[in-house]
Amino acid sequence: MTDISFDPWQTNRGRRLRRRRNARRVVAVLAAAVIVAVTIWHHFTQPITCSTGVLRLDAECVGVSYEKAFAPAGQDVLEKVRNAIKAENDWVDGQGGRPVTVAFLGPLTDIDPNGLTGGRIVHEIEGAYIAQHQLNHGPLGTGQRRIKLTLANEGHGERHWKAAVDQLVAMTDDDAPLEAVIGLVLSQKETAQAALELSKKHVPVIGDIITADGLDATGAVVGRPLDYLARVAIPNDQQIHAIADYLAKYRKDLRTAVMLTDLNGSDMYNTSLRKDFEKYLGEYWARGGHADDPFIGAGDIQKDIPGAVRDFCGPNRADMVMFAGRANALNQFISDLRAYQTQQGQSCKVRPLTIVTGSDAAVFSDGKAEPADRSGHPSASRFTVLYVPLADPNVLKRTNPRPWSAFATEFTRRTPGDSPKTVFSASDLNDGWGIAAHDAMMTAGSAIRQADSDSAGAPPKREDIRVSLRQFQLGRQITGAVTLTNLDRNGNPKPTTAPVVLQIQR
Repeated sequence: MTDISFDPWQTNRGRRLRRRRNARRVVAVLAAAVIVAVTIWHHFTQPITCSTGVLRLDAECVGVSYEKAFAPAGQDVLEKVRNAIKAENDWVDGQGGRPVTVAFLGPLTDIDPNGLTGGRIVHEIEGAYIAQHQLNHGPLGTGQRRIKLTLANEGHGERHWKAAVDQLVAMTDDDAPLEAVIGLVLSQKETAQAALELSKKHVPVIGDIITADGLDATGAVVGRPLDYLARVAIPNDQQIHAIADYLAKYRKDLRTAVMLTDLNGSDMYNTSLRKDFEKYLGEYWARGGHADDPFIGAGDIQKDIPGAVRDFCGPNRADMVMFAGRANALNQFISDLRAYQTQQGQSCKVRPLTIVTGSDAAVFSDGKAEPADRSGHPSASRFTVLYVPLADPNVLKRTNPRPWSAFATEFTRRTPGDSPKTVFSASDLNDGWGIAAHDAMMTAGSAIRQADSDSAGAPPKREDIRVSLRQFQLGRQITGAVTLTNLDRNGNPKPTTAPVVLQIQR
């Protein structure tokens, strides 16, 4: 009779086979672990071979390159626009004469979608390239000195700004000399230090998306003038002033506010927003009992929901949040608040909440931001984010239709010609970064052309380019997607139209 409970693995032979099988499994697991470990080690300690002249620092390729990648193969998100820039530079070299160079400076390896730049640096360089093409091939380029564009990588978080800046300064005596730097990207201490060093070396700098108050020619953020610095982005002060005017006119339902502040002291965007909130919206904060919940980046919100968030379930909760932080932290705040309210269920009375913040909120727009409601009735949406964008396609279609249409066409459609340009997706313009970089490049090109008395001879002096930037305050036209008419005495933009407050429903 067969014993149906018989287990072959319980025999001596079965036990030996099982031990061998388990041993093989352990060996396989250990082998896989070794492969993974070696792969990770190789990724972080053996990066791509950096191109000639580019430094290898902390597993990154840092410095200046006309055509080479700053990221490993398969991760080079700049490849398309980088190849386009190389083709345009090659065309410039083939035209004869003596061209000049403009550099885009930024943390080009910060491509993490959840990071501060959110991959938007790609959009910036696309906008800068389109401006280069317009300067060389459009009406502005007829009979004018040609302009090359190069990329300068400061590394993750701009930690190697000094190495990149040193290489840029060394290019001022090249055959195609460096005449200006654009970009800078983030309103943080490293950006201010880079702007100061370039200013000391008499290199004109045009920031594209830097908005912190005092990060301009006054040099208030570094305690000394930055004579060679200008920018095309609307400063935080103007942004929050516009929001305050809107609230006073159209949102009389809002009376109290709490403050949430990112305590990352090196990020001037956050500290500047807080001061502007106190300056323009202080009465709302006072009626909210000066409730103040600090955090440090998105991670701190994720670990510990601020006390103010819990108060949004109570009967005395504030009507408004003044959020002095970056968009990635704001996204985490909204997610945590939504989760907390859901967790509390019936005990948490959910009411619409208005959040006011800075231009970085445009990362949420996805082309769907709308002019802030002026009906006088509170929004029924759970969360409404109010901000003033650096540049928004839907706004520009109405306020500056002709220059906007010309730029959008250049950006998204291939046109016939001897040097056809590379084109990009219209969605890359939604966050405004590509538009701002385009206008920074056009500002640099306009200043160079204005200072250039002899396009066939020696390039213009950088001091004359600085003077040209200051002369824009006299009303001389800068042709950009936003159509900046001029710059003020501190190098800040004076747009042709008043800032527009937008809203996003979250």
